[in-house]
Amino acid sequence: GRLWDMERLQNYVSYVRKELQPKLTPESERVLIQYYKLQRGGEHRSAARTTVRMLESLVRLSQAHARLMMRQEVTVQDAIVAISLQDASFASENSARDSMQRGFADDPDAEYEREERRILALLEPQACSSPVASA
Repeated sequence: GRLWDMERLQNYVSYVRKELQPKLTPESERVLIQYYKLQRGGEHRSAARTTVRMLESLVRLSQAHARLMMRQEVTVQDAIVAISLQDASFASENSARDSMQRGFADDPDAEYEREERRILALLEPQACSSPVASA
């Protein structure tokens, strides 16, 4: 497809900011809470970082991704993307390697599915079943 020019991109972002206030689905909420609980209970956790503010940030990131995708509901996919961003942020703090040097995936859908399986495998499988993974 053709790339959007700056004006069209700005108009799109302005529109979704004003018009969309995505709400969490029960499934996406469950994924975020399970991830938060996993982080709080982890042996390598940072008590200063793993606070209610972290959960609130995950919700806001999930909502922002839902807006970007022009959705009224926050899906499991949006929650997984938020968790991936959080993990990347933690990894870049703990690594000298600049995560911004990574290129874009050749197949973003396959990359997302791999990331979804990785994250959901860390969480309780019963609490985080995903329609994408089973499709």
